[in-house]
Amino acid sequence: MLIEREPRLEWIGLASLTAGLQSRRLQEHGVRRLVASIQERGFLPHFPVVVSTMDEGYRLLAGHHRVEAARRVPCQTVPALIYTDLTTDEEWHLSVVTNRAHEAATLPTFVDDAELVWQLKANGKTLEQVASIMGWKSFQQAGRYALLEKITPEGWQLISQTFERPECDPQVGAYEEISQGYESIPSPFNPALLADIVHLLPAQQIELIKLLIKEPEAKNAYRSKADRYRARNQMMEEARHRLRALPPESLARALDEIDRGHLDKEWQEQKLPGPKFLRVMQQYLDEFAQKQNYRLYGGDCYDIALTLEPASVDVILSDPPYSGEELESYTKLAAVVGHLLKPGGSLVIMCGQYHFLEVARLLTKALKPHSMQYYWMLAYMMPGAHATQVWKREVNTFWKPVLWFVRQPYTAGKWIGDVAKSPMHGDDKRFHRWGQSESGMADLLERVSQVGDMVCDPLMGAGTTGVAALRLGRKFIGIELDPESVKTAELRLAEAATHPASHGGKQGK
Repeated sequence: MLIEREPRLEWIGLASLTAGLQSRRLQEHGVRRLVASIQERGFLPHFPVVVSTMDEGYRLLAGHHRVEAARRVPCQTVPALIYTDLTTDEEWHLSVVTNRAHEAATLPTFVDDAELVWQLKANGKTLEQVASIMGWKSFQQAGRYALLEKITPEGWQLISQTFERPECDPQVGAYEEISQGYESIPSPFNPALLADIVHLLPAQQIELIKLLIKEPEAKNAYRSKADRYRARNQMMEEARHRLRALPPESLARALDEIDRGHLDKEWQEQKLPGPKFLRVMQQYLDEFAQKQNYRLYGGDCYDIALTLEPASVDVILSDPPYSGEELESYTKLAAVVGHLLKPGGSLVIMCGQYHFLEVARLLTKALKPHSMQYYWMLAYMMPGAHATQVWKREVNTFWKPVLWFVRQPYTAGKWIGDVAKSPMHGDDKRFHRWGQSESGMADLLERVSQVGDMVCDPLMGAGTTGVAALRLGRKFIGIELDPESVKTAELRLAEAATHPASHGGKQGK
């Protein structure tokens, strides 16, 4: 920004300075030096202040330390370079460049520049306008200084203090010290170094700032620790997302473990969740699940079921695929039922109408060696749902058959109705493409199980059966082949266990 108007030099009264633009903070030690200098030599004309004309009086642009010192002496008049007809941006620019060119009290620092950038931004200036005012070639530099505002105020105060100079040597006249100029103040900080910590937590920022104040040469250690903190904060954010359904005390323990630092290196190398991090996350999910009486497994239902305790499940409730190509899943399911189901337990299984007879025959035959027999067929109603269109039969269907098999010896515990209902428009596919409603699955479970029963869904999808079971006071074992569905189920069941009273109307598979 080029200002072509020439100023005039005059002595003006201090009382005529009615406003001012302060491009940097006043430093008390600088004012005191100037007071000593003025008392020693007077206000020297070759150190004029810079002002612009106003309707009444002048606006002070540069020389705030000198004016403050003159008021304390006191002086009635000061020499001034007077500019007229300046725009606001020109006034700011002149204030900045004049202070940089010569300042008898204290040398400008990047702290002063940064604080002015923040002030200009707060006044609505764009980064381009700020760069022009500051005399910088690029608005990116203004952006870098603007970013420093993210440093915590306590940390910024510590940084600012590193630029403070001791009082002047009493053996040297104040005038001589000022007129000879000051050397650059050896602060250990610069904007590039501080850019490494602007996104860290306040306590982390302060720790690193104090480290560099104590050991100015420890820049490598400073950067290394900043990198580790950055990785740790990213891990914590990822953990908050993955464990968001857990109660606060469980999440706090996980975050404390991350803060110990033993996962830093893996994250720094991979920049994404690595095996160690994922194991820690799973550890907290599994620990919470165990406390809440549910277990989830990822993999083939047959392989996993055979590793579980035999005859440990009261009710198996599931909704396998309905297509003809998936009929073999019912055979595999029969083997799982034979291993897991207690004597007197129930298998409750949905199926489609199109292959109903095949499924019924297949299951009846496959379950017979396990002392199981057909008990009843329930109707699962879906009022208001989008009808399943069976094109080959030209039928729109709004209900599903539910086959109920029992393992002998079985004793009925109560009378039940044989129609279970999903809520109006309850067909929900948010979590899984074959989604059923939570309240619909809960209606089935209430008919065939008791509080405290162990319920298993060996084809659980995204966990709707488990959510319904937990909210009805049952325990749950879920098995699912698709890893993404298992992740979804982990979150849903953790939420159901953390907020058991929220049942009623929520949907899912």
